[in-house]
Amino acid sequence: MRTAELARLAGVTVRTVRHYHQIGILAEPRRQENGHRSYDMHDLIRVLRIKNLGAAGIPLVETAGILDGQDSTDDIDAMLAALDHEFAQKIERLTAQRELIAAARAARTAPDFPPQLGRIAALLGADPSELSESTRGQVVLLGQVMGAADRTRMMAFFEELDDPRILPRLLAVNQRFEELSATSDEDTITALVDGFAAVLASLAEPLDSLADTILLDGTAQALLDAYRRKMLNAAQQTVLARLAGDEDPGATR
Repeated sequence: MRTAELARLAGVTVRTVRHYHQIGILAEPRRQENGHRSYDMHDLIRVLRIKNLGAAGIPLVETAGILDGQDSTDDIDAMLAALDHEFAQKIERLTAQRELIAAARAARTAPDFPPQLGRIAALLGADPSELSESTRGQVVLLGQVMGAADRTRMMAFFEELDDPRILPRLLAVNQRFEELSATSDEDTITALVDGFAAVLASLAEPLDSLADTILLDGTAQALLDAYRRKMLNAAQQTVLARLAGDEDPGATR
């Protein structure tokens, strides 16, 4: 049989057969007077066995040792065990990726947004792409510096905000905070601090619980502080400083 017929019967391409020859796992058959290769049933069986080994994930360079009896049963078993371990790890990675995709789709977040914290965007009444750059950046940063348990506690806290007596008021003052400019006057800043304080007063218990359970290490807190100093204007930093009981406008905690 010619190369094309061998390839068709084996369910591979002519190029694949030629590649097998090039890497030495399929011996050159005899040639006809016109120079064309002429294969027999032994060649077909060889190609089928190579194909089956490839389907099992065995690299082509390893197939000759198996097909020609150069590898012992123990060698083959060790190779298969190694492949099985490698594939198991790949499956774990793919499963984790699918879970991230599912979480992102469920929360309707962009792929770069931490899916575990995606509910924050929904509670703020916005698509993640519509969040301010500073808010989006802080959530992304929190997703990195917080452990899984802390992220869970953070989301539990935000779920408590999903209350018609609280959420509309919080969204309103948050919008005012986003609209603050570096030139906002003292009356505007004071009114916003009072507005935030009134909303936060109704969240005293869950806020205290959150503060007790989520303790960022020094490096993580320093990163958040540096980001806020970079992204927030002077008026916004002043609001946060006063809410934290610090009159220094540069403080963000």
